[in-house]
Amino acid sequence: MQASTDDRAMDGVWSCQFCSAIFHRLDHHKRHIATHSSQKPFRCGFCGSHYKRGDVLRRHWKSCSARIHAGQAIPGPRIGGKERHACDVCARLKKSCDGGQPCLECATRRKTCTYLRLQDSGGAPRNQHTPSPTFNQSQPEPINSIPDLALPTWDLGLQPYYPNLQTRLKARARRDGVQTEG
Repeated sequence: MQASTDDRAMDGVWSCQFCSAIFHRLDHHKRHIATHSSQKPFRCGFCGSHYKRGDVLRRHWKSCSARIHAGQAIPGPRIGGKERHACDVCARLKKSCDGGQPCLECATRRKTCTYLRLQDSGGAPRNQHTPSPTFNQSQPEPINSIPDLALPTWDLGLQPYYPNLQTRLKARARRDGVQTEG
């Protein structure tokens, strides 16, 4: 018995096909569907006990006498979820990262683009980065040695101009024929 997205109603609610229980989160729906099955797919590698849910197996490991007697450590968590690829700055700001070196976000903010958190999480160090296709990286020197005018840029096209208050007041005075200082 597997939960499928076919069980999802148009309003973002999942209902159980066996007992009509309603869930607003898919993971809760999947966990509930398993309660209708007699299968116990999670097996303790130390004592052979079987469990319906992985979280119950992990709780069992804390007190498993076979594991404790053998002097074995509790197994680490399974690696799951999305693959991490954002640089440190984009990850901290929760911004989309293009994976370049430097990425567009770091180049825009003139930040040092690093991927240290990816090295620390057990993944291989990221030494090779491909720049974004829209990013013009014409200077191979480090960014600190490049004058401000030579920093890599990209064309954003025409942008609206919003003058500050002082500029607006001067323009209004000029329009109204009033003399201003400055």
